[in-house]
Amino acid sequence: MAQKEDKGDRKFLSREKIMTMKKDIEMAKLGKFPEKEREKLAAQKKKEEEQRKIEEERKRMEEIRKREEEQRRKMEEEWI
Repeated sequence: MAQKEDKGDRKFLSREKIMTMKKDIEMAKLGKFPEKEREKLAAQKKKEEEQRKIEEERKRMEEIRKREEEQRRKMEEEWI
């Protein structure tokens, strides 16, 4: 009877949340701690994102240098 009363009080969880919770439980049984794993993955993803941004900035700066060099050559050719 207590279970019938509890049913009305339960909050509805999204399917994704339930699947995440199931995975967490399975990983905990194996001795892995999903929260730490997620934190590691988040940190790794953040580092990769920062590295990608740095790489894009480097490429952009190189493109600018190439254009400036090309413009300088054109100016030198015009003067000659």
